[in-house]
Amino acid sequence: MKVLEGDEELVSHFNISVEIETIKRFREHIEKVYGEDLESFLADVRYGLASGVVRQVLSRPEIRKITFTEKVDKWALNRYPGIPLFLFIMWLLF
Repeated sequence: MKVLEGDEELVSHFNISVEIETIKRFREHIEKVYGEDLESFLADVRYGLASGVVRQVLSRPEIRKITFTEKVDKWALNRYPGIPLFLFIMWLLF
């Protein structure tokens, strides 16, 4: 990608022998096929890659909804309201 952007420092550092005309043809082809300039296309590719990496490595905690039975258990099995509730239910049964 850096060669397509025209990074001369990279080309000279790694002694990449790519003809300027070949790079121009690749740039024109990408611009013609995707209908946008090369810089925008490469930015989209980079953001897409970063988004994919984030999606693969990021784990979000599951938000769990408290059910009705958990709410009833929290109230009915409590030490203070649970004992009178138990005694009341026993009185109703007998």
